[in-house]
Amino acid sequence: MRLMSDMLIRAEIDNDRDDVHAVNASAFGTPIEADLVDVLREQAPPIVSLVAEDLGEIVGQIMFSPVSLASDADLKIMGLGPNSEFEAPEEVFMVMEPHQGVLNGKTGKVKYHAAFGNI
Repeated sequence: MRLMSDMLIRAEIDNDRDDVHAVNASAFGTPIEADLVDVLREQAPPIVSLVAEDLGEIVGQIMFSPVSLASDADLKIMGLGPNSEFEAPEEVFMVMEPHQGVLNGKTGKVKYHAAFGNI
């Protein structure tokens, strides 16, 4: 039994794609979210995709993709997952400013890439 792990969090590379797809399909019990990740990689750059690697095996992945704020289309922001324009309790939507004050006075609906409409 292994109690400690030397898990590594790193940027996803092209060679990780098949493993990332498999991990996401397994985690969600369906390939829908895994396919969404593949579409976002191709259609929604720039993205930030990080993988968790344990003993050389991909065991997790997280991706941030561009989103827009309906009231300020020029604002450059990233989203972790859909819970704003989609049915979700308001208290689960969280925001973190990359720089203090960037979102001061900003309001409006966060819009995700069109690929999210397919899930």
